[in-house]
Amino acid sequence: MKHHIKFLAIKVCLLLVSFGLQAQDLTGTWEAQQNVNNKKYKLSLYLAKTPGGGYVGITLIKEATTFKINTSNFNLNNLSNARVNFKSNVGDKKENALTQTVASFSKGILNYSDLGIIGQATMNVRLDAGSFRYEKSKGKEKLLQNNAPNVEYTKKNNDFPGEYEAYVKDLIEVSGLKFVNSEKTPQIKYNDRGVLSFSVKNNSDYDLQRINLSMTMLETNAEIKGMEGNNGTFSLAKQKGLNPEADLVSGFNLPKDSIHFTVTGAFNNVTLFTKKFSLATIPFFLNDQTTVNKSSDQILSVLKPYYGFDKAMSAPIVTGLNQFALSGNKMAPMWKAIFTVMGQGGYSGDEEAGVALGRKAYKDVLSGARNGDAEAQYLMFYAVGFGLTGDASRNIAGAFLKRSAEAGFLPAVYDYAKYLARDSAYDDSYRYLMIAYNKGLVKAAADIGRFYQMGYSVGKDFSQAIEWYKKGDAFGDPEAMMYLARIYDLNDDDHKADPKKVVLYAAKAANLKNTVAINYLARIYLDGRVGLPRNIPKALALYKEAAALGDNVSMTSLAYLFLDGATGVPKDEKAAFTWAKKAAQAGSAACMPLLAHMYLEGSVTPKDVIISRFWANQARLHGTGDADNTAQQARSNDFMNVLTNIDLSDQHTIYRDTQTGDLYSSNDGPDLLGGIFKSFMGAYKNRRENQQMQINGAKFIYSSGNKKVYGATLSSKVSSNIMLNAGQKIKIASYGRVNFGMIAGIGGPDGIGGFQSYCIDPTMPHGSVMVKVASGWTLAGSNRTLVAPADGVLQFAVNDSDAANNQGYFDIVITVE
Repeated sequence: MKHHIKFLAIKVCLLLVSFGLQAQDLTGTWEAQQNVNNKKYKLSLYLAKTPGGGYVGITLIKEATTFKINTSNFNLNNLSNARVNFKSNVGDKKENALTQTVASFSKGILNYSDLGIIGQATMNVRLDAGSFRYEKSKGKEKLLQNNAPNVEYTKKNNDFPGEYEAYVKDLIEVSGLKFVNSEKTPQIKYNDRGVLSFSVKNNSDYDLQRINLSMTMLETNAEIKGMEGNNGTFSLAKQKGLNPEADLVSGFNLPKDSIHFTVTGAFNNVTLFTKKFSLATIPFFLNDQTTVNKSSDQILSVLKPYYGFDKAMSAPIVTGLNQFALSGNKMAPMWKAIFTVMGQGGYSGDEEAGVALGRKAYKDVLSGARNGDAEAQYLMFYAVGFGLTGDASRNIAGAFLKRSAEAGFLPAVYDYAKYLARDSAYDDSYRYLMIAYNKGLVKAAADIGRFYQMGYSVGKDFSQAIEWYKKGDAFGDPEAMMYLARIYDLNDDDHKADPKKVVLYAAKAANLKNTVAINYLARIYLDGRVGLPRNIPKALALYKEAAALGDNVSMTSLAYLFLDGATGVPKDEKAAFTWAKKAAQAGSAACMPLLAHMYLEGSVTPKDVIISRFWANQARLHGTGDADNTAQQARSNDFMNVLTNIDLSDQHTIYRDTQTGDLYSSNDGPDLLGGIFKSFMGAYKNRRENQQMQINGAKFIYSSGNKKVYGATLSSKVSSNIMLNAGQKIKIASYGRVNFGMIAGIGGPDGIGGFQSYCIDPTMPHGSVMVKVASGWTLAGSNRTLVAPADGVLQFAVNDSDAANNQGYFDIVITVE
């Protein structure tokens, strides 16, 4: 601990130990010497254990008398503005002061942070921090300071003065820890969200401005996400209490009996409290074994034309699957959901309709999967992908698929092979593809051919690839047909292009409503190649045919063709806007920046900055947009303003001799501290005079099924036009970086530590994104799902009472169900 000699003679410190990590007993008297300005000072540090197992310390420093003449510094080149005060304080004696320090002792290291001077207002800054290293050698115990001024304490005895007993207390008191899941019971349930709450009280005389809350788990295989909610950083006023809450989101991987947690609160890297507890679990899997039940034979029979079982020819399965669903099979709606979302098997691609179908069967699929049914676990793979499992981690999807594949459920074997290929696990992927094909799943032939064409796991061999593709073509698989069209469009050392076969196989696949093939043919007609003449009307008609099937690639092609007016297509910016909007809403990353530009420029559609920022942010998320460097640029500007305003000219001091009254002057050189302070104040003034444009608002973007999607941009605070009913579910995702000021720095939607005195709600991180319906701010942060507590308007705020000084914006996506 640094000892500021001119300020204090006695220092009081509270030292809180990390429980169970340190066996040494530090109770007793420790002594050290410190040299300051060629004077020696004796330091006495008294330590005693608190009831909670920490330590309280009193540092006694021998009093010093100051001999200082107050002088006025001024620039000799600007004497007209100099103001000189002459006052001697020779012989003035400083009063004693007490400074309270908090620290934690763990693994032989004592980390500390000063809280402030007892009896004076608490400062919202860290006064001093550092660490001591504990050593014991030849029977002597020492505390060696790791930072300047490198004080070295030696333990003298085990006594603690009784006069300081009033300070022997724990700084933070923690109690009332409890957990409640969504069903209002105290267990952690699979795929659930619960609230962990507890009470903390500040027993000190100082406001603690930056307490960081964190949680760790003993079990490494437990799938727990969080912490969300009122966590991260909070403040705690002196002698006051608080009830922090944290959302715990569980996935499907939970241990069978219990999970062990440790909650820790830290202040300036010093541990204030550590609380250990365990929670009972309700795990997902009730049966460790996964088996293919006889009942699955029915669906496999319906799916024969899709997979090629029993040498069946490829054909739409929509009629057979719909009839199967009418038979009352509880899992049939989930199968319909899969093919509806994918737009395969004769179903039109419709994600919203598919997810709605899946939601009807989800409970039955969930029950079957928990009890070890391989078909149900395969369907759970898609349920997770569709978002039916809510907050569950997407990582578990692969685990469901693997369990089903290893049990021998053939659709899972095939899909798991493709899943492995996406992760570049080609050897295992090829092995599962061959298992699927050899057991009668002919659809795997096209994928095996792709392995030979690309040289994945097997040697690159175009002839083998064509042989496998033709097996798929004989089955009637449009994917195999498209692979043939493309391979005949290539020239290789051992393979020559064949334009006629390109058109032949692409046309066969297009006739089967394969959108990839339709787009491929459209491009051929647009360019006029492989023996076909250029035909613009035919190309546009094909693109529109694919777009009608929900294909965003064709929508994107139409948007840019009409925008550019190139290759013989008449320029039509309104048509380009219409197709760009459809494509972007359908997920086209290429059209998102285009749509953002159109809304910002305002020539084709009315100008709208908020909608423009929504699509620009979506483009960044999809990897096609430019980064928003507003916050970083503000930091660079601040630095340059500091350099511009810095004054390092020579400063002069005038002295008066109190005996004779004579005046003396001296050149003290540059006033480093004063010059730096002036530069910071100049930079601060510049920032205040050049504030950014405030953008606060929310706009409706589009509807998708029963969901409405809004976009919002936030720089301070806004009451939106989004009306909510009690019980409505709201998903909020916030993006962006904001520079909260020269001192605070840059932070994201989850906010930063400290600066609670500048917060709208000091119980939440400074600068964090908050929402409110009716009453009471709630932390939204970067990602939060909430339920409207009452009817009302959705409000947003950056948790900063001085947000006008900030640089940068938060862009928010709101989905209301």
